[in-house]
Amino acid sequence: MHLDFRRLLEKAKGVSEFPIALNVDIRGFTKWSGDSAESGLFIKKTYIRLIDEYFANASFYKATGDGLLVIFPVDENDPQAAVRATVNMALKIVENFPNLNQGDPMINFETPQAVGVGLARGPASRLVSGHKVLDYSGSPLNLASRLMEVARPEGVILDGNFGYELLTPSIAKRFDSERVYLPGVAPKTGINIFYTKDCTEIPASAKRPIEGTKWGNGVLESTKRELLELPGTYMLSLDSTPADPNSIVCYIRHVSRTTAGRKRKGGSTRRDIPPDALTFREFPDGPVVEIAMPEVHRLLNRPRGPGPSWPVEICAEFIAV
Repeated sequence: MHLDFRRLLEKAKGVSEFPIALNVDIRGFTKWSGDSAESGLFIKKTYIRLIDEYFANASFYKATGDGLLVIFPVDENDPQAAVRATVNMALKIVENFPNLNQGDPMINFETPQAVGVGLARGPASRLVSGHKVLDYSGSPLNLASRLMEVARPEGVILDGNFGYELLTPSIAKRFDSERVYLPGVAPKTGINIFYTKDCTEIPASAKRPIEGTKWGNGVLESTKRELLELPGTYMLSLDSTPADPNSIVCYIRHVSRTTAGRKRKGGSTRRDIPPDALTFREFPDGPVVEIAMPEVHRLLNRPRGPGPSWPVEICAEFIAV
């Protein structure tokens, strides 16, 4: 597949459009996925059901680990139809997810029961080669991902400019409004959002400006080889107490890799560790964040990851008390 992608890039070109971006994430998947056979079967069956039952009209979708990024076209002459259809679909996914695989004789074990969904729309670029869509990029994709992270423990969050006023009254009344501050999107000024008031709780940390506050962190410096040898969980010490433990952001960082497999001079790669792989704990010696190492191993082994002896950092960032 990667060789086909490389070949298609030769004739690829960017096409601008104004689609809807939907990011759906399975809550609790990382902590649940202890058995590789069960987790692999579950994620496969879940993706198939979501695509067949909800995303059949999507123009593009791709896996994001334990979720999916989905793109839907918008008719500029009738944006209301796309807005209503997508929001209704997102609400049904949240409601029906616990029973999504019900009746499948292969799913005879306990599975995650909730999802979070972020929705945004606006200008994006479609990378096309012939009749194949290779990828999408643009602010709506990033925003949908950030909103999805805030939709906890489950629910749907709409960007304030998504089109709340286009919803039917019966659907609109299921949402409440809030102003949130998102890293990389609106850390100082914040943005308006609409969230499902019956099942979503906006964390306090998201309701105040990010920049200008006191930040805390934790760092582990190691190599890929050493990290792959760490089983179970790793307790990363933090330099201060988080104001909101649920707002801790953890990621791995390493030197970028060229297509030839060499270190890229002056470049670095950051890959976020899913929040479901993190557990905050306080001990007499100080606070720690417990990190599920299987998720770190998965990120390190992704394409264009670091070499075995390359230095790797595991970093934690958060707003401190």
